[in-house]
Amino acid sequence: MRFSKSHPGILAALAAAVAFSAPAAAQNGTVTGTVVESPSGRPLAAATVTLRAPGDTAAVAGATTDAAGRFRIQVAPGTYALQASRLGYTTARRAGVTVAGGAATELGSIEVAAATLLLEEVQVVTEAATAIVAADRNIYSTRDMPVAAGGMATDVLRSVPELEVDINGGVQLRGTAAQIYLNGRPAPMQGQSLELFLQQFPADRIDRVEVIANPSARFEAEGAGGIVNIVLKKNVDLGLSGSLFANGSTRGEVGTGGRLAYQRGRLTLFGGGFLRRSDRSTTSYDLRQNLLTQPVTLLQQDGWNDREGVSGNLDLTSEFQLTERTLVRAEVATWRNGWDADGVTLYTEMDSARSITDLYDRASVNRSDRLSTDLSAGLRHNFAPLRRERRREGEGGGDPAVRGRPGGPGGPGRMPGGGPGGFRGGGGGGGGGVSGGGHELSVDVEYETGNDDSWSRVLRRQLELDGGPSALPEQLTLDENDEGEREAQLRADYVRPWGPRGSVELGYQARVQETEEDRVREVFANPGQAVPVASTLTGFGYRETFHSLYGTVSRMMGPVSAQVGLRAERADTRLTVPGMDQGFDKSYFSLFPSANLRWDLGGGRDVRLAYSRRVRRPRPGLLNPVDRSTDPLNRTVGNPDLDPQYTTSLSLETSWTGTFGTLRLSPYYRRTSDDWTQIKRVDEHGVSTVTWENLASVRSYGSSLTASMRAIHGVSGNVSVSGSREVRNASNLSTEYSGDAMRWSARGNVSARLTRRLALQAMGYYTPARDVPQGRISSTFMTHAGVRQSFLKDRATVNLMVTDPFDLYRSSFETRDPTHVQIGRSRFSARQAVLSFSYSFGRPPRDRRTTAEEEQPEEQVIR
Repeated sequence: MRFSKSHPGILAALAAAVAFSAPAAAQNGTVTGTVVESPSGRPLAAATVTLRAPGDTAAVAGATTDAAGRFRIQVAPGTYALQASRLGYTTARRAGVTVAGGAATELGSIEVAAATLLLEEVQVVTEAATAIVAADRNIYSTRDMPVAAGGMATDVLRSVPELEVDINGGVQLRGTAAQIYLNGRPAPMQGQSLELFLQQFPADRIDRVEVIANPSARFEAEGAGGIVNIVLKKNVDLGLSGSLFANGSTRGEVGTGGRLAYQRGRLTLFGGGFLRRSDRSTTSYDLRQNLLTQPVTLLQQDGWNDREGVSGNLDLTSEFQLTERTLVRAEVATWRNGWDADGVTLYTEMDSARSITDLYDRASVNRSDRLSTDLSAGLRHNFAPLRRERRREGEGGGDPAVRGRPGGPGGPGRMPGGGPGGFRGGGGGGGGGVSGGGHELSVDVEYETGNDDSWSRVLRRQLELDGGPSALPEQLTLDENDEGEREAQLRADYVRPWGPRGSVELGYQARVQETEEDRVREVFANPGQAVPVASTLTGFGYRETFHSLYGTVSRMMGPVSAQVGLRAERADTRLTVPGMDQGFDKSYFSLFPSANLRWDLGGGRDVRLAYSRRVRRPRPGLLNPVDRSTDPLNRTVGNPDLDPQYTTSLSLETSWTGTFGTLRLSPYYRRTSDDWTQIKRVDEHGVSTVTWENLASVRSYGSSLTASMRAIHGVSGNVSVSGSREVRNASNLSTEYSGDAMRWSARGNVSARLTRRLALQAMGYYTPARDVPQGRISSTFMTHAGVRQSFLKDRATVNLMVTDPFDLYRSSFETRDPTHVQIGRSRFSARQAVLSFSYSFGRPPRDRRTTAEEEQPEEQVIR
C-alpha cells in the first residue's frame, strides 16, 4: 500500500499545514537575557520567564533559564510585558519589550531579590502551555482537561496526541506497548493488572503526562515502546492543606477520595487515598470454523458478562531535612482491587450445513482480590554550597538537577501514592528542601509485596437442540488460584556538573523479584457430588535477579544540547513448574546505548534526534506452560522457551512555532528482533490453544504530524495524524505469519474557555482496521465531551463529562491460519455521563495553570 496513493487527503492536509505554519514561524523574533540575584549579581538557574500581551494574563511564550541564568524565547513580532520569577525571590516585571521579526532583542540582566516565603503569597494567574517540548520528552498538563475531573487515568492518556489507548486500558506509543511509569519509576504491576489499575485510578490525582519515545540510558531498559510517565499532583504548602473529590456516573460507578499535607519546620507529611466502585457489562460473539475436519465444523460462542469491582489506595510519605544538604524520606503505600463477575456463554456446535449437533452453556461466577503494598526509603545529599529555601506545591528546588534536568527520571515513589516523594525529575518536589549546584548523591531502597487471590465456579449445563433443558447431569468445575509476588530493590544515583552547562551521571541498580503461584482445579460430575472426579494441583515459581550500571553525559553548546549514555544489564531468571523434572534457566547480559541531540534553529524551529536500544523480558505468566483456562475448548498456555525481544529505535522530531501555534513532524524507524506475537491454533477436535511465540524480526517505520493552536479568544486545540508501515519476518515459524501492514490513526482535541471559570472540551480519536500476524482487527472510534465550572475563588470545581455520547464504540476481530478461521466481536457500551466535584482547603492554592510552566526542565520551549 502506498501512503500517497491511499491517503491523498492526508498528504494534502500535511502540505497545507506546513505551508500555513512555516511562513509564520519564519517571522518570529528572539528575546534573550540573563536573570541574576540582586544585589550579588549571581546568575539564577531554573527561573521562569514569560511574555504576555499588554493587559492580558495569558502567557504568549516563555522559557526557563539554564545553569548560567540565560533564557531564549522565540515569539511573534509585537510589544510584550516580561515577567521573571523564581521560588524564594521577588518577581521582576518589564513592560514595553518590543520584538521585531527575524531580529534578536537582548535585555541584559534582569534582577530579582531574595524574599521570605513566610510573607503573604502573591497570586499570579497565568495561562501556561498545555504541551511542552523538553530535551528528551513531551509534557502534557492536565489542568484544562475536563476528563481529568471525574475521569480515570485512561481518559487522560487518551487526551495525549501521541498515545493510543484501547478499551481495556492498554497503552501504545508508535504502535508498540508503552512502559508505564508513576512519578518516574515503573508501575508496580504489569499486564492485565496494570490495565485494570489505569481504568480505575482517578484522573483527579494526575498533574501531567510525560511521553519519552526514546528514553536515555538513565532509565531502566525494560519496554520496547518508550515510556509514559504519569506524574501525580503534589499538595504541599506551609501549614495544613488538602483537597477532596467525589464523582458518580450514569452506570452506577461512584468514587471519592482526598489528600492532606502538613509542613512545619524541617518536617513534611503528605498522604491520602481514594475508594471507587465500578460496574461493566460486556457481550461477545465468536464463530470458529475448524479446517482440520472433513467436512468442516463450526463452533459459535455467545457470551454475556457483568463485573462489579471496588478499588482503593492509601499512602503516606514523610520527609525530614536532616541538614541543609541532606534530606531523608520514608513512604508506605497500599493498593487494593477486588471484583466479582457473573457470566454465561452459550456454545453451539454445528456441521458444515450449520445444523446444530450439540448445544450447552457454561455459567460462571468469578472473584478476584489483589493487594499490593510498597515500602520505600531514601536519602539525598547535595555536595554543592546551598541556600535554604522552602518549596511550595509541586516544586522540587531551584537547580535543574533537582527540578528535572533532561533525562532525569523523577522521584522514587512507585505506588500511586508516591506523589511528591521524589528527589529529582518528574516526581521531584514537596516539602522543605534545598537547592544547589546539581552535585548530589541519592540512594533509595524499596520493598514491594503483592498477593492476588482468585476463585471461579463454572457450571456446564447440557441443552436440547431446541434450546430446552436436558435431563443430563450438570458438570461443575471449581478453580482456586493464589499468586504472591515479592520484590526488593536498591538504587544509587550520582550526578555532578561538567562545566557551567553540562552534567555527568552514574548509577547502579540491583533487584530481586520472586513470584509463586498455586492453583487447584476440581471437576465434579454434578453439583451435589462431594468427591471430585478429577483434581489437579498446578502452579509455578519464578525468580529474577537483576544488576545494572549506567552512565550519561549531557552538555549544552549554545543552541545545541546533547546527551549520550550507556547502560549495562545482567539478568538471571529461573522458572520451575511442579511435575517437570528440571527448571528453565536463562541468563542475559546486554548493553543499551542511547543518544539525544536537540538543536534550536531559531525562528521558532527546533530539531530533536534520538536513538535508543531497549528490551522486553517475558513475564512469568507468558512462560508458564500449564493451561490456565477453565474452558476445555479454549486453552491458554505460556511458552517457557520465549526469548526477550530487543528493539532499536531512531526518531527525528522537527517543530515549527508560528503566530497561531505549533506544527510538529516526527518520523521514526524501529527494528525489533525476537518480537512476541500471540498465536492461536485449533486441533482436529475443535480445541483452540493460544500461546506466545517469537518472530524473527519486525521492522516499523512511520511518522506523526501534530498541529497545535494557541489560545485565540479562549479557544485552543490540536489535531494529530500518524501512519506507519510494519514488515513482519516470521520465517522461523511459518510464512503464513509473515507479511506487512499499513496502519494510521487520527485524533483531535478542542478546548474553549467561555469565562475565567467556565471551560468546555471535546475530543475524539479514530483508528482504522489493521492487519495482525493471524488476521485483522476492526476500526474503533471514541468521543468525549466535558464542561467544567470553578467557584469559591477557584477552590471548588464541578465537572460534567460525557463519554461516547452517540454510543458508536464497537470492536471485532478475525483470525485465520491453516487450522481455522474465527470471527469475533464484543459489545461494550462505553457511553456514560460522569458528574464530579472537588474542593481544596488550607492556604489559598496557586492557580494550577502556572504549575506546568514553573516546572519546565532546563531549556524547554513552550508550545
